[in-house]
Order: sequence, then structure tokens, then C-alpha cells
Amino acid sequence: MMDSTYVPIMLRPGWVLERYYDWSVVEQGPTLKLLRKSRGPIATFLLLTRGASEEEIADTARWHGLLGWRSIVVFRDFSSDSENGIRVIAGVQFRRVTTGRWFGVGTFVVDLSQTLDTLWRRIAPRERGKCRRAEHLGIKVEFDEHPSERALDAFLGLYGRMARKRGLERPRRRTLEEMFTRGNLLMARCFDPSGQNLVINLIYLSNGQGYYLHGARADGIAAGAGHFTQWETVRMLKTMGFRYYDLGLVSSRDASDGIYRFKGSLGGSFVDFGREFECVPVGLRAAYGVFHILRTRVRKVA
Repeated sequence: MMDSTYVPIMLRPGWVLERYYDWSVVEQGPTLKLLRKSRGPIATFLLLTRGASEEEIADTARWHGLLGWRSIVVFRDFSSDSENGIRVIAGVQFRRVTTGRWFGVGTFVVDLSQTLDTLWRRIAPRERGKCRRAEHLGIKVEFDEHPSERALDAFLGLYGRMARKRGLERPRRRTLEEMFTRGNLLMARCFDPSGQNLVINLIYLSNGQGYYLHGARADGIAAGAGHFTQWETVRMLKTMGFRYYDLGLVSSRDASDGIYRFKGSLGGSFVDFGREFECVPVGLRAAYGVFHILRTRVRKVA
């Protein structure tokens, strides 16, 4: 079980959306966070709650104009386990989102307060074997808080090839450079004895937590390179004094989902992210549908 003190990183101040992707923090409290991004006359809101009362949620919606015809609202209640398809806020119906969610269904989080021996034993036996094989092959992982242009080029090259295959949006170089400059990003570079890059991951650092933000890998890499990179990242973040390592969003808890299986094998505890709802005015639904399709292509990150 995850420690009760754990708070999902997007609910804390300084989340990547508000710091680097032009979302404004409208309200930030212990149980509620409201973000806004405007596109001309249309405002999109992200209303994030964890333990907030219905009255507090309704008051926030009314006070900040979330229920008007020019407002698109995505509401994520991280503490809800309701299976209802409709959520009513201040008399307005919000429809439950089941696919293409902003924050997936949850995440796996490694509690770094545990001993390294305990953290190692929590990894699935098969994956521990893969890590040992990778190390035996001479594969290494290095970390850099201020990577060279060449190292950043290597990441963007690997990610670009993957993005073309999967139809993903590529992160902007300038944004990544700013994250490194401001101390919010750590690069984990995994390479073989010849120096060839196998895996390059970027970890977002904020509020004593590390968050797997982006990752890219070469084709046909040695088995275990990805697991070994994640294990070395756990070791590094613990050494740096971080409390948690969030392995990033998962979109499904289906055992056949490869991302779910991979992240679940790394020893973290699953944290359910509750339920997500949205309210889109009738006149904006067509435009939002197009935006939603484009946004889904980017959701491997934030």
C-alpha cells in the first residue's frame, strides 16, 4: 500500500502543465486545484480535487465561471470510486470520461523511503533477472541534470523516430532546455559498451518527487535495458533525497496492456486516480472533439 502522505504530483504546486505549458493556476488549496488555459474567447479548465466537499467544488465552479457557454471543463476527482456516468456540479451535468482521459486511470509509485534491498526485492523476479543480464552485458546508465546539446539531440532523435511511428507529438527542445536550466529535469541515458544509446528517459523533478515524463528507446535493444534504466533511476532518486518516484500514467488496468505490465513489474504501488468527468457546451462540442483527438496524441506525457 502507498503511504497515505502521498499526493499525486499534478495536485501539487509547480506541475509541468502550469510551469511549462501555459496553464494558469486559478486556485490552489489542500483539496482542490483549478487550472485554466484560454484559446481566444474559449477557456478550458482542469478542476482537480482530492477530498474536496461537494459544496467547495460547486462554489469554485460558480465563482470562476466554469459553467458558462464559453467554458470547457475537465473535472478529475482523485478520491472518487463512483461508477456513475453523470456527476452534477452546481446543477450542471458532467459526463464521465472512460477513454482518452487526461490523467489515465492511475499510476505506479515507488516509495523511496524504503531500503534499497526492499526496493530491489519488490521488483518482479523475472525483471530482476533482466536487470542482472543487462548489467552482465556491460550496459550502463548515466544521469545528467545539465545534458550537453549532443545528449539532448540523441534523445530528440530517438523520440522523433518513435513519435513518427505512433503519431505522437514531439516535446519542444526549447521547453526541455528550460526545464533543465530550472532544475526540473533529469536525464537517464542507458547505453551499451560501444556507447550506443539504448534508452533515454527524462524525469520531471518537483516537490520531492520524480515523475517519468518522457522516454525513448532504440529499436532492437537488449532485453532488460528498459528495466535496468528504471532500477538505476530508483537508486539515483533515492540518493538525491527524493521521496517518491512516479512511473507515469497508465491508461488501462488490463493485464494485457504492455505499459501496465511493465510499470507494474517495477515494484511500485498502484495509485488509483479516481474518476474523470467533462462538461462541454453544445456549441463547442465539434471543436472540442478535434482538440481531444489531437490532445490524446500528446497524453504520453503530462
